[in-house]
Amino acid sequence: MSQNSLKSLPPEIGNLEVLRELHVESNKLERLPDQIKNITRLLTLSVSGNRLTKIPPVIRSLHFLNDLLLFKNKIRAIDMEVLVSCQSLIVLGLSSNRIREIPEGISQLQHVRIIQLDGNSISEIPEELFEVTSLKYLSLNCNRIEHIPNSISRLSNLVGLLLDSNSLTEVPDAIGQLVNLRVLSVKQNYIESIPESISSLVNIELLDVCDNRLTKLPSTISALGEGVELKVSNNQLQLPPQEVADRGIISIKTFLGTQLVQDEDRRSEQSEFETTAI
Repeated sequence: MSQNSLKSLPPEIGNLEVLRELHVESNKLERLPDQIKNITRLLTLSVSGNRLTKIPPVIRSLHFLNDLLLFKNKIRAIDMEVLVSCQSLIVLGLSSNRIREIPEGISQLQHVRIIQLDGNSISEIPEELFEVTSLKYLSLNCNRIEHIPNSISRLSNLVGLLLDSNSLTEVPDAIGQLVNLRVLSVKQNYIESIPESISSLVNIELLDVCDNRLTKLPSTISALGEGVELKVSNNQLQLPPQEVADRGIISIKTFLGTQLVQDEDRRSEQSEFETTAI
């Protein structure tokens, strides 16, 4: 039923009581019929690319819903009075809407593993979000976020964190406590430094800090595995030099290792000079 320019769904859709997935993407729907509440075993509902201005209230009757995908609509708020009834929800997709905040009550979604809120107008990450400890993937690209709270460390199961194209100026030291993190992407921000705790991300596979304002990388970054895909282009790196960093983690390790030896040699020479002078 996708891509058919539908302006409404027939009430008879409620007769499909055994339906498990309903896909009505890329139509012209402004609402869903109340009869959908009869499809009580629905697991996946995708109404992306339509004209919804709010999360359809009928969803509160879909107690077994796992995946709710409402990308590319005109939704202005996350209505927790509706979502709180969806206690089986695993994936919440609300990217490319007009949402300004993550609401109070979000912690009630205790089984959600994936939250996608890219392309909205969200300016902060509320503390309550960090109570959703089941969360594995959080995507907040293209918003207006300026700060990552240290409380993010409470999302101990997080595997992917995406905050590209926001207004971040730093990555908190607490990021190092997310030991299960595999993907961290904060490109196209205003970040000036990366914390030394980055070396604690023992499972990291992709670290993308392109298009920021970095002038140096922490020496501890050399502790990351050689298989890590490290992206640092379009910064202002001096240590290591940008051209070295652009070649990847192995080149960075080599440079920093050489730098460490040279620093030790200089300290040794200085010590000998001071001893001779005495």
